[in-house]
Amino acid sequence: MRERNATTARRLSDLVLIITFVVVVGLPCVGTFFSIDTAALRSENREPEPFPELHASKASVEQYPRALEAWFNDHFGFRNSFIKWHSTVKVEWFDTSTSDRVVLGKDGWLFYSARRIMDDYQGRHPFTDADLRRWQRLLEERRDWLASKDIRYVFVVAPEKSSIYPEHLPDEIGKNRGTMRLDQLVAYVRAHSDVEVIDLRETFLAEKSDGELLFRKTDTHWSDLGAFLAYRTVVEKLAVMFPAITPMKRAALTRTETTTCGEDLASMLGIKRRYTEQVVRYAPTPGLMAKKAEWSDLMKQKTWRPGLAPEVYVTDDVSLPRAVVIHDSFGVQAKPFLSTNFSRTVYLWQQFHPDVIADEKPDLVIHEVVQRVLSSFTSINPSRNPAPLDGFRRE
Repeated sequence: MRERNATTARRLSDLVLIITFVVVVGLPCVGTFFSIDTAALRSENREPEPFPELHASKASVEQYPRALEAWFNDHFGFRNSFIKWHSTVKVEWFDTSTSDRVVLGKDGWLFYSARRIMDDYQGRHPFTDADLRRWQRLLEERRDWLASKDIRYVFVVAPEKSSIYPEHLPDEIGKNRGTMRLDQLVAYVRAHSDVEVIDLRETFLAEKSDGELLFRKTDTHWSDLGAFLAYRTVVEKLAVMFPAITPMKRAALTRTETTTCGEDLASMLGIKRRYTEQVVRYAPTPGLMAKKAEWSDLMKQKTWRPGLAPEVYVTDDVSLPRAVVIHDSFGVQAKPFLSTNFSRTVYLWQQFHPDVIADEKPDLVIHEVVQRVLSSFTSINPSRNPAPLDGFRRE
């Protein structure tokens, strides 16, 4: 009797295992046939592989199996659900990141780790003296080119979240710290040049004990309050050059608070909806907001990449200076604040456009980059590039 019960139990468990195996293996096939849950995840930030075409050629026949496999890997049924389940298990059960671009910090904090950010944080990716001299030369050439047109130049570095909230990094990353590239660059330029470099870290570190977060826990970017703090720090410096500029006070902002799903770092892990975050939004009161304006004729004639076109804002006070701002994604949140202090502000995405700058005739060019740019980009050597104002070259 006991042996019969054991045999029955073993057969039942085998049957459950077989059924489970068939369901797991069969689900992707059924899902593919009926196109269930096959859309690419937005967090992958790429286009899915197209269905391959087969042509009457040897090369096409040879490449077809690999192309078909690539298509199937991007389109099999229930693909996104499997990815999310896999990500949830790795992150929540084994405390392991599913992306080499994301570091799991303490207390639900996530940190961006691409572009050698963590190597730089630990001081394992220092500048050479030659690197520092090239950066100095690049900044001075830009400053001098603008000065020849009576335009002031300010170089602003937005800090990494890991530089402001290192206490939330994993313990192993916080050890064996050396000198970061930003420390080297700021010290070198201030010792060897008079280019205006604004390092926001000191202000952020002094203000972060205020209570509200200056960076979002699940995002690479600073919060609206962080963007306002960056704006205020920069404009306080600019007020020395342009006395007509008065920094906006925090009391002049409207404040709203919402609860959202995880931000871009949670998306990179593939489990955006497993995280929630309290997000505080700040904006100038309606009476202080700058107005969006049309492009100049020159800007209308140029071809701009989708999503990276300039933006122009104006205020009614024509006595205020004019500005061109070259910025990255960190600068986007500062636009509502910064635009209030200029009669006309033109925002250019990342790249210098000498023709636009010359046409706009601004009083000031603000160039903002995030700290990680110093780790993954090198300045152009002007001796190898006759147009050093065109931007940065990838390493």
